[in-house]
Amino acid sequence: MLWLELHTSRGIVNFVTYYRPPTATTDSLRSLHSALGAASTSLPIIVCGDFNTPDVDWLTTSPKVKSPVVDTLCEFVCDNFFSQLVSHPTRGDNILDLLLTTNPDLISSVRVTDNLPGCDHDAIHFILSTSIPHQSTIKHQHVLYNYKAADIDDFKEVLSRVSWEVIDFENGDIELPWSQWKDLFFSAVDYVFPSVRWNKRKMKHWFSESTIKVIHRKKHLYREYKHSGNPATLRKYKSISSLVCSKCRQETASHSNLVCQQSHTNPKHFWRWINTVKGYHNPIPPLHDSGNTITKDSDKESLFNRYFCSVFTKENTSNLDSLTPESSHPTIIDLISITLEEVHAELCHLSVNKACGPDNITSFLLKMLQIIFPFLFVTYSTNHYQQVLFPFTGFQEILF
Repeated sequence: MLWLELHTSRGIVNFVTYYRPPTATTDSLRSLHSALGAASTSLPIIVCGDFNTPDVDWLTTSPKVKSPVVDTLCEFVCDNFFSQLVSHPTRGDNILDLLLTTNPDLISSVRVTDNLPGCDHDAIHFILSTSIPHQSTIKHQHVLYNYKAADIDDFKEVLSRVSWEVIDFENGDIELPWSQWKDLFFSAVDYVFPSVRWNKRKMKHWFSESTIKVIHRKKHLYREYKHSGNPATLRKYKSISSLVCSKCRQETASHSNLVCQQSHTNPKHFWRWINTVKGYHNPIPPLHDSGNTITKDSDKESLFNRYFCSVFTKENTSNLDSLTPESSHPTIIDLISITLEEVHAELCHLSVNKACGPDNITSFLLKMLQIIFPFLFVTYSTNHYQQVLFPFTGFQEILF
């Protein structure tokens, strides 16, 4: 067995070549099954090679003759949701060389040609698509951190080794040091916490592993029937379709009951579930202005701003006394006092269910790392007054 990772513009594709001797037992197939089970299930897999198993009906993925090897091969193909794409014999009247994949859309133009030089098997030619799909088919993915897969104490240790002294607090502007602090902080976050990508099109998160497996089996039977048109496959597909509907209804009902029970403690999750069930999105439709159709969000925003400004009442200030400032100097606040105890008290009351602010620091990190956050503040004395540099952009809405 030879395993290759193909890095393409479309992503990583696992490519496996395999040879099973004619006299080999089921151990060879089980070793292949175990190796594929250790691979990532989110990446497409292509397995090709000489399996030396002629007694398989690939229209139905069922044995022609009962034997341990044939039964193991059929089980291997079904358990991994493979599609077998070779439909013509590769040696004599038998299909011995197979092309298996978990993503048939990647492969096209499969054909069997004459014998290879010095070999009694025919050659299999196919085209592997590595191009990026059209932009309209790409769905936006959100990057999330898997907090359960890391240790908070390890994160604190990493932060304690960060060279915070490189932050420039001497220029009098808080935006620059705050940006530098975020770069250091998120570098530590990326080092400790593994990131996961959440796609809106993926399977419902409340489905159990057994239900997901049945759904994949249903999709496999559908593709198999479309390819073969076998009535037996259609009967299997109809049978498993009713099972899928039943399991999905049961688990969706159980999840909805759980969400309703937790509505008082987690209302955000409750309303997100309601909007999902209702399919409620409420986007602003295209607007019409002087015969022009406005579709871009920025243009809609400008149009609304102009409209709201036009309806405001302009006050007549001619009869009002003019207010002359007593001094041209701005008012200076001599002392701004923010203690760490006050900050920690506010952080303790944060809800981890709340969304993060504009700086993308989640409430979970703020709540769990309260001891770390004295790095956020720098206090120094200049010209008989004390000034506290505070990152208002990220924490003003939290503390005030």
